[in-house]
Amino acid sequence: MEVGKYVLAVAALVAIVCWIAYRRTRARSAAPSRFFALPCTRPGRASAILFLLAIVLLMLASTVLADVGPTVGMINVGPAIGGVVMLAGLGTGAVALVKGGERSWVVWLSTLIPALVLGAEVLSMVIPGE
Repeated sequence: MEVGKYVLAVAALVAIVCWIAYRRTRARSAAPSRFFALPCTRPGRASAILFLLAIVLLMLASTVLADVGPTVGMINVGPAIGGVVMLAGLGTGAVALVKGGERSWVVWLSTLIPALVLGAEVLSMVIPGE
């Protein structure tokens, strides 16, 4: 049950950081840059929420469900669901950045990290290893 405590601690830390960022952006009457503000468009907020959900799902899948998790064939369902949620966050973040004009650091982060993870996975499949 120690793993559950770590997951809860990380979730609490993420909530505290989000609360501090919300208070900092709300305290200023006019933010000098939209980059430091929280997402203001619907796809931007969806991207941030999906990214946080993917992190929590991947942490749970890699710790709690690692040995006893449900499988379909050779695929462990926990990391697969986390990956799908991460790709959905990548898609909504891209839509928020391109179409919605979102410029928040939260949306950039929730779009770039899954893009880098996906790029690393593709490169590991394309470049032959030893």
